[in-house]
Amino acid sequence: MERGYKSIFDNLTVRRKILVAITIPFLFMLTLSIVVYISINKNSEMVKWVDHTHKVLVSSNELTKLLVDMETGERGFLITGNDIFLEPYHEAKALWPNKLNALRELVSDNPVQVSRLNNIDILQNRWLTEAALVEINARRDTSKPIKEVMANVIRLTELQTGKNIIDKIREIKRDFNAMEQALMDKRQKKSAQTANNTIIVVVFGTLISLLLSLAFTAFFSSHILKKLNILMLGTARISKGDYQSHIKLTGNDEFSL
Repeated sequence: MERGYKSIFDNLTVRRKILVAITIPFLFMLTLSIVVYISINKNSEMVKWVDHTHKVLVSSNELTKLLVDMETGERGFLITGNDIFLEPYHEAKALWPNKLNALRELVSDNPVQVSRLNNIDILQNRWLTEAALVEINARRDTSKPIKEVMANVIRLTELQTGKNIIDKIREIKRDFNAMEQALMDKRQKKSAQTANNTIIVVVFGTLISLLLSLAFTAFFSSHILKKLNILMLGTARISKGDYQSHIKLTGNDEFSL
């Protein structure tokens, strides 16, 4: 009597065995695709934030340039008394509110940075009223000889009222840019890490999926072939006249019917 072949998969039909061999690797690949999709989305989000930080730094540098233009224009006028040197001063002064508000909008999600910009705006207004306009009006004074006018301008400049205010603005700007640079470095690092993780998941996930496919294909094909061998051996004995031989297969698949 042929000894029965037993397996936990005996109750599955051949069709279902094939479906299992196909479905399990497919489900793993589907899961892998979802994980990769999520990773790519996270990386895209990080790239957007890095780009956002670049825009903040560019806008911050534009604000610094406006401040330099105002200082340069004022100095040129104080030295020469020629209004043409005040053109960059007036242009920068006119652009300042819009540029500052645009930058404030970019960092609206960061209260610390918004507070720094508010302080910069206050200090810039102080510089205009307490230093720049005072010195410009002193240079425009026509009621005194030019030597007295220049002496007064020099005296006002030596008080360093404007310099002290500008120094405070630059200190706040350094802290502002340092925070943005730190955020960008952190986001770039996280973006690179996410990209590396995605590559690892894709490579190893694909390999595991291929191995699963091969393993299940080999297992089920071996399982089916063993039952076929039992049938063929039993059939061969019966064909030779061994009618006492029995073919016994356990399970509920097509081979056992």
